[in-house]
Amino acid sequence: MRCDSVVGVLAGVVDGSATLDRADQRHVEHCLRCQAELARHRRLLRVARSLRTDVWAPPPGLLGEVL
Repeated sequence: MRCDSVVGVLAGVVDGSATLDRADQRHVEHCLRCQAELARHRRLLRVARSLRTDVWAPPPGLLGEVL
């Protein structure tokens, strides 16, 4: 099944470290399972990137409680 060979590359496709050949691209265009997997990888990468840019301020008094 082509899904098994494509699913391992999808994470790399999303982060730009891998590419799909023409046959695999056509497969992903027509396979709902692979499209869903690709969407999951995109969502995961988007959340991971937001964690790098979001700055969380500690609640007031936390430093005193910890010390």
